[in-house]
Amino acid sequence: MDQEQPVLRVGIISDMQTHACEGDWGMSNTVKAFHMLAEMKIDVLVNGGDIADQGDDPAPLYRYQEHFHACFKEKLPAQIACAGNHDFWSHPEAGNRSQAEIYEEFCRIFGYPHTDPVSIRVSGYDFIAFSTDNERDYSPEDCEKLLRPVLEKSATENPGKPIFLVTHYHPKETCIGGYNKWSGKVGLRQVLNDFPQVVSISSHTHRPLEDERCIWQGEFTAVNTSTLSYIGIDERCANQVGGIPPYAREGVQMMVMDIYRDRLVFRRYNVEDRREIKPDRPWIVSLPYSPENPVYSFERRAAVRTAPRFKPGTQLLFRVDYGFIYLLFEGAEHDDFTHFYRVAITEIFPDGSKGETKSYTYISNFYRLERNQDPRQSFRLPPNSMEKGKTYRFDVYPVETFGKEGAPITVTCPTPFNYPFRNMEEIGPQE
Repeated sequence: MDQEQPVLRVGIISDMQTHACEGDWGMSNTVKAFHMLAEMKIDVLVNGGDIADQGDDPAPLYRYQEHFHACFKEKLPAQIACAGNHDFWSHPEAGNRSQAEIYEEFCRIFGYPHTDPVSIRVSGYDFIAFSTDNERDYSPEDCEKLLRPVLEKSATENPGKPIFLVTHYHPKETCIGGYNKWSGKVGLRQVLNDFPQVVSISSHTHRPLEDERCIWQGEFTAVNTSTLSYIGIDERCANQVGGIPPYAREGVQMMVMDIYRDRLVFRRYNVEDRREIKPDRPWIVSLPYSPENPVYSFERRAAVRTAPRFKPGTQLLFRVDYGFIYLLFEGAEHDDFTHFYRVAITEIFPDGSKGETKSYTYISNFYRLERNQDPRQSFRLPPNSMEKGKTYRFDVYPVETFGKEGAPITVTCPTPFNYPFRNMEEIGPQE
């Protein structure tokens, strides 16, 4: 942390998806985060939603609040929280409560007036939580009618100061995760484009904070909160299930934002490791923010990034094992990290000519716990990517966060003519 004392220190968490059980994964990670944030003496706690796993059961919210009060014994921070889609979910067998009833109870548990948005002011800085429910879904009409007047009021009363807006979904096409219709909301983006002083804090997509696309600047500033449950990614990789990469439960993350009069400093943490992520690279946002000079624009940063590179002599190993084919190699180097590997598989005919090339993307292990970040990469190739008794060339390209691709390592090998490729559905839990 900086030696200069900030005006406010803000803890930022979200997406714990808890049950009331003490052994629940999300609840236990939340308690770990609370203890870390209490040691850091935060003044404000921001929660981006999905506190409960199911909104029809208020018990997790009550238990969350019990832990909040128990862990911050010396100094209870102010708290601003929005409700996420999980917080609004209700099933018919649970009484089929309306979205309005669920939100009313949410406000009661957190001690808020029954309004949406909810706003608090701490040391002259406004924190606004906008929880629009699953039915309204941050519609352009609601954003214009409900959110804009609150932002205008804050801007008028606190000219020159940042306004911290907490929403569960992202403003469309800002930080990573906000580039599809389910997670990126047009209504939020349209309103926020008129408020350069807004710092949008959004969640829902569980993106790992190692990813530098979790901060964005354009007309305003936006950050992605990550998750205390499991990480997800946008890219569809061959070594993930749905949007969930391998060992996703190791990406248990939060942020701390220090507010100074002339800047904001964001620091990122893995809660399980109690480790700061990239301690030498905090995100620093100068105040007041000028849209004409967006330090964290995707385009500006992508232009100066370098491609990852393999060490000279790195070997690509082809291995056949128990119904699957694997590629093994030492990971590439980069001044940040190698985010993905693109594997190109090309059939080589007996006369040396080439057939079609199939390409697959694999996520690396950058987000895992420090003790598990093995530099060696091991990727299982899809069974339908090859045929028995044919020869293939495998090219592995290292790719960094913004898409720059390095030179490949290569190996050419035949598949056994009688090799029994296995179906992915046959894989056991131990595999």
